[in-house]
Amino acid sequence: MMKPPLEADTFRRIEVITGVGRRRRWSEEQKAAIVAETLEPGAAVSEVAQRHGVSASQVFSWRKAARKQAAVLAAYPAFVPAAIEPRPSTPVRMGYGLIEVEIEGAKIRIPPDAAPKTVLAVLEGLLALPKRRR
Repeated sequence: MMKPPLEADTFRRIEVITGVGRRRRWSEEQKAAIVAETLEPGAAVSEVAQRHGVSASQVFSWRKAARKQAAVLAAYPAFVPAAIEPRPSTPVRMGYGLIEVEIEGAKIRIPPDAAPKTVLAVLEGLLALPKRRR
């Protein structure tokens, strides 16, 4: 015997999703705030992530990126102190002098007539070298 086509066991629920699914875009400030929350004492990454509606794995990725960025910034200081020492034995014309830069134990002496592009290239090259072990 054949079953009628509209029996109760043949119905299934179907969910129709309308619209376009898109990824959410988090600003750098939002990411930093969420990562900062996870660094507070007693904070659980999964709880912070759930509270903000983001997956815990995404927050862990943001934390890793933040650590990497912090390491890069720490490797290149924004300010290097300079000291000017008088050189009585070296005659210097007024307004002209030798510039001496010391970075990671390396000294560079820059003559007053050096091209700015050359000086910049030398300094950038020196900063790009891996740090020596102390």
